[in-house]
Amino acid sequence: QDAFVKSYPIGGTRGAVKGSNVDCTVEAGEPSHAGHRSRSVWWTYTAPSNGQVTVDTLGSTFDTVLAVYTGNSVGGLTPVASNDDTAPGRQSRVAFLAAAGQQYRIAVDGKASASGAIALQWRHAASPANDNRPTLPSSPVRPVRRPGPALAPLGRPASRCTDAGDSLRCGGRGQRPSPARCA
Repeated sequence: QDAFVKSYPIGGTRGAVKGSNVDCTVEAGEPSHAGHRSRSVWWTYTAPSNGQVTVDTLGSTFDTVLAVYTGNSVGGLTPVASNDDTAPGRQSRVAFLAAAGQQYRIAVDGKASASGAIALQWRHAASPANDNRPTLPSSPVRPVRRPGPALAPLGRPASRCTDAGDSLRCGGRGQRPSPARCA
């Protein structure tokens, strides 16, 4: 897992793997991961569908940094997401929108050359089917009418308030109706 070209493949909608970056090194051309570069370990995640992917190192035994990239060579990577220290703690978490079939390169490294046991978890939440449509079908929009006294037109004083569901609305003194003006 130390070498980018030998990254360990992972996938599916959720999973967890363990690893270690003890005695790992940095490769020529390797980018900094969340501002650090010392003892990286690589995984390759292939997204099963479009959706949000969350990856974390919670449970690792050292101060981790985490980065996700696209690309096929260590010197030609495009950053997708990175993190150093998610709250609370010294581990890392990222979330990104994944495309179906796309390979994402995940690097776990140690902050300030830290090393130890790595716990890597991922979760993939698939997008609803209609999120992939360029536009949703339109439907007629009808105004909602609520019972109660009508508001005064702009520019005319109003002496009554109406219950507009979860807040009161009043108008008057040339002002737009506003919950803060009801008395």
